Amino acid sequence: MASVDVSTSKNLNGLVGVGKALLKRQVCKMNIETGTNEPDLKRGTNEEELVHFARMLSEERDTRKVGYKHG
Repeated sequence: MASVDVSTSKNLNGLVGVGKALLKRQVCKMNIETGTNEPDLKRGTNEEELVHFARMLSEERDTRKVGYKHG
């Protein structure tokens, strides 16, 4: 049986390149009528959305920490 997990430097560098390219792309949303992904022009890039999401998680964590200290 051939392995599909070939973690060579070339493959890993290729994955890094794919990841960086995806971060720079416009956020997309699924069109439920056509089943296709379409750019969401009201939002930024995947990188910007990821930063926004991380901030939200951090704020949520901080809020919970304060709640536990006073609860």
